[in-house]
Amino acid sequence: ANKNAICKINKKNNEVKIISHYPNTEMYKNNLSASMQIIGNYIVFTPFSADYIAVYNINNDIVEYVEIDEPSENSGVKYSPNEKFYTSYKYGRCVYFFGWKYPGIIEFNVDTFEAKYICEWVELVREAKGFNSNNSFFNEGVVFFDESLYLPIGCLNGLYVFDLRKKNWEVIVLNGCDQGFWGMARYNENLYLTGINEGLFRFDLVDRSITHVKTPNGMSYRAPICCGDRVLFYRDNMKAYFFHPETEQWEHASIVNKAIHNGDSIANGKYKDGILTISTKKEMTWFKIECKTNHIENAVYVIADKIFLDQCWKVKCKIFDQTRIFNEGDIYLEEFLSYVGS
Repeated sequence: ANKNAICKINKKNNEVKIISHYPNTEMYKNNLSASMQIIGNYIVFTPFSADYIAVYNINNDIVEYVEIDEPSENSGVKYSPNEKFYTSYKYGRCVYFFGWKYPGIIEFNVDTFEAKYICEWVELVREAKGFNSNNSFFNEGVVFFDESLYLPIGCLNGLYVFDLRKKNWEVIVLNGCDQGFWGMARYNENLYLTGINEGLFRFDLVDRSITHVKTPNGMSYRAPICCGDRVLFYRDNMKAYFFHPETEQWEHASIVNKAIHNGDSIANGKYKDGILTISTKKEMTWFKIECKTNHIENAVYVIADKIFLDQCWKVKCKIFDQTRIFNEGDIYLEEFLSYVGS
């Protein structure tokens, strides 16, 4: 979100309560966290632009922050402090954060709050054939198979395999593809990888072969989402499609395209127990789609935070008494207009 806050949502009235703010961080810094993982009574937030791992204790409403170490300067990929980690995965009592532009993986233990840095693999990726320093390390999508994690590599036409039992890793360079990968989803014993530039590829987890799969108009897509017997593919400002792996047929994802309108795009999504949940970028709306009945529920969340509301009131007073023309140094115009409209 475009606000420095850890929030709690009341699902009965869609009201959002802010319970904490990241320390030593400006109030309106963008995209502080990406994904999150729940282990026991802890919710652990993946640090994207944040300088801290945020850990929320559900039992007592307390948030603790663990500062992230500065990375090595010799990673080969152009490091951006506002694009640290995007993908995460929980295993046992640990959360693993996989570097977007951060040259490393963090193993974070929720019992000890210890952060262990795994960086030895970076040199292997950097020296591999086809390495592109302009792209990120790990993009969207992580798959668990045979006690190992599979992740698509953005700066290389390959997969990163991390054995969770032995704590060792492998980089698989894939022939037949001359680009990095944007996202990945699993269907049975196949991985479907979307190329950064174009195309879709199927990787067999058993024999490790790779096959090119035709897409509508030869388009490339972001991270696919496996929805039962179909795989959803989407990209910014374009219609979404369902792909049927058994027949390799494509169809317009009519129910998804119906939910998203006004040129909006999918920010991210998740499928569980027959329900596809997606969020949008522009309108910041959440949709729940029952895939069997095509029933759609949507929700717009409203922030109810005293500090935020007081700030809006002060800006409003300055404008109305003509002592101040609007200044985004006080608050974002989009958030202020949302406040005025409500």
